[in-house]
Amino acid sequence: MHETLLNTPSTQGKPALWRVVTRRLVWGQAAKAMQQRLQQAGFSPILLQRREPVEMHAFDDATLYQDYPSAAKAATGWRKSGFDANVIKTTAGYLVGLGRFFITSYAEQMQQRLQRSGRHYRYQRRLVDIPTFRFTFPPEDHAKASRLWQQVQDLGIAEPTLMPESRFEQMFENNPPAQTTPAH
Repeated sequence: MHETLLNTPSTQGKPALWRVVTRRLVWGQAAKAMQQRLQQAGFSPILLQRREPVEMHAFDDATLYQDYPSAAKAATGWRKSGFDANVIKTTAGYLVGLGRFFITSYAEQMQQRLQRSGRHYRYQRRLVDIPTFRFTFPPEDHAKASRLWQQVQDLGIAEPTLMPESRFEQMFENNPPAQTTPAH
């Protein structure tokens, strides 16, 4: 499916320029891998890195522990049941963290595992401000940008977007492109 974000195609007779922008990534390692893949295919991607709110799914043991030893003992029990667990100090005491997910499908898998375990847990969904990464390319006329979009799509880079340069500038004006490798 060709995904295009529409906007005013040109201003006062000037030809419209278009951009290809990849989907948002939340892990620096995934961004590095995508950058390498694009470079190996002969592209020169431009990194866009910024902080933005992203939905996080948090799973914790249902109990708030008053001391570290009690929380550590509970974490050991969760590990014996096959879960990654760590002790987290809060202002109210200690809790046992079971996972933080930024991708809904991973959170759903974790929730299913927890439900099958029969153990009590707590779920919270909230927005957190984290570093995000995207890649773009220099602006081109619509025909060239559409060909580039298809080439990026053919590489298996999911969900690249084709958008007018004016829309790109509006969305990313406070985050100029960075040429460096993703940090994280």
